Amino acid sequence: MTEDIADNYVPILFDRISILKRILKYIAIGIPLFLGYAIVLLLICDENPVLLLIHLFLQVTVGFFGIRYTYTLGRDTRATIHILDTTEIKSSEFQDYAITSDSISKVFERYLSNLENKLETDYDDWMDIAWFAVLVLAMIQTLLLVIDELPFICFLPSPFLGVLCIGIFVNGYRTVDITYIIEELEYLEYLLKNKIERIITLSSGLEFQVYAIVETNYNLLHDLKIEISPDRESLKVTYYVGLPKEHLERIQIQTSSLELVDYLQNIDLSNTPSWKINTATSTEEMSVIFTNNVNSIDITQSSTYVKSPSSLTDDLQELGEIVKSILELIR
Repeated sequence: MTEDIADNYVPILFDRISILKRILKYIAIGIPLFLGYAIVLLLICDENPVLLLIHLFLQVTVGFFGIRYTYTLGRDTRATIHILDTTEIKSSEFQDYAITSDSISKVFERYLSNLENKLETDYDDWMDIAWFAVLVLAMIQTLLLVIDELPFICFLPSPFLGVLCIGIFVNGYRTVDITYIIEELEYLEYLLKNKIERIITLSSGLEFQVYAIVETNYNLLHDLKIEISPDRESLKVTYYVGLPKEHLERIQIQTSSLELVDYLQNIDLSNTPSWKINTATSTEEMSVIFTNNVNSIDITQSSTYVKSPSSLTDDLQELGEIVKSILELIR
């Protein structure tokens, strides 16, 4: 496949599994709590005026704090939404697809246009209305118990409050504005495109190809790389953007030439303090790997790609310096 793959993969996905686990935990805790609440209501269900007042007070108090707490849980849950790292996907399968730098923008534009609706925010707060409903039910139930003893209605406030809490949880969840994620992803798109274009510019005159490394189970972008093929035998240069948090931005030079390895290991890094040199050896070839240990992107942490113009300029300048030094040796 060629750059048509730009219509088939997404740049990011949100970690909805962690959100689902959080919600299931709340449900697992909530069910016994509401069952216990129903039992208590049944135990104190009596026409005795003191018990009636306790019954009324308990409904109002539990309803008030229960609704406020579940509203807060809903808000906190949405605030924990974060981008899924492909290294967290079990049984991952990856495939390289040849693309162009322009297709990166197409992927992000298509995704962001659909994302805005999914991140819709509802600013209406239904918490006071829900608590008022609890208060009305408590008063009606107390009145009915005064008129006639109806034990079967004593436990009703528990499931009623449970339903209200579910609705209030959803309401609290939707009131959190996370549309800032769209702006953060626009920063990511800009940074990726500039890094790729910087490498392409410096590779002028050499054969190269940009690849999207895609996690095929989710059609999710795992990383971007550029393979540069100098006119030399047994020499390959690969630049990786390093999107996963466990993978650093890096440039890997694979060669069988010990002389070239020696030259590469002695490249002056005084102007590129974020980059370090590592060497790996196999039976057939050696790899010299330059890694960005300071300013690499972590797809799950927006602070690594939401940067000021000056910081972005510095990062691109360092990248340009190190790539230029490498390519001067291998041309």
